[in-house]
Amino acid sequence: GEPAVPGLEKESRDRGEAGQEALRALGSIGGAQAAQILTERLSDSKCRIRAAAAGGAGLLLAAAPSPELAQPEESQVISSLRKALRARVDDHCKEAARAAEAALDKLSGAPSSPPAPKPSG
Repeated sequence: GEPAVPGLEKESRDRGEAGQEALRALGSIGGAQAAQILTERLSDSKCRIRAAAAGGAGLLLAAAPSPELAQPEESQVISSLRKALRARVDDHCKEAARAAEAALDKLSGAPSSPPAPKPSG
């Protein structure tokens, strides 16, 4: 549960598989603190970290209470997480972009419209 969040935050700074697993675990735990950490990691310079953060965000958002039921602090942090995910949908890293889109799909409960084809070149 939430007592594990500080340890997982420290582990999430690992640039390898351990960090990616910690980000997914944070998503499973949920809560405002986990959402804040995931939001920060969505801006990481490493593609796989952004993808793992987006995956964790999908888990968190799927289990999050509706905005009307959330505590004000949690609602604000979740709103920031959604904005960060939307910014990642166009990520040059396909893995992070797909994970962000999947997270947003979980939130809405339905797949989003397919992105417009990008010109090849």
